[in-house]
Amino acid sequence: MSRKWSLNAVIIFVLFVLIVAAVVASGDPEMTVPRKKPFNAPPIDPELQDTGTAIERRVERMNGVLDASVLVLSRTALVALELKEPMPPEEIDKIKRETADYAKGFSNIDEVLVTADPNIVAEIKDILRGEAPLESLEDIYKKIRGEM
Repeated sequence: MSRKWSLNAVIIFVLFVLIVAAVVASGDPEMTVPRKKPFNAPPIDPELQDTGTAIERRVERMNGVLDASVLVLSRTALVALELKEPMPPEEIDKIKRETADYAKGFSNIDEVLVTADPNIVAEIKDILRGEAPLESLEDIYKKIRGEM
């Protein structure tokens, strides 16, 4: 009886190891790594999130804009633009003005800062992904204000 029990235990253990190996080999992050919120992700206010999403969607439809990332804090919107191709400064300024004008149309937005500087865009995206500290927003704010 003990031999039969030992054989069953070995078979169960081998099946368990095979299942775990298959899950790991599948590369599905949902199965292998627990999801957790980034340690420094800003709290999400649904109204501000909707505003940021609306601004992103509208701006991404503009000619010359590849991607837009928007961070809304309090009554200020920081808009980071990735442009499709190099373009003259006048065209970049026009896109930035149109973006700011659109964003200022929201009742919960008083100030809009728009940048197309690739370094600042990368910093804003890092913050949105939770990969950079929120404290760096003050420096970003000053950098964008310096562009204006």
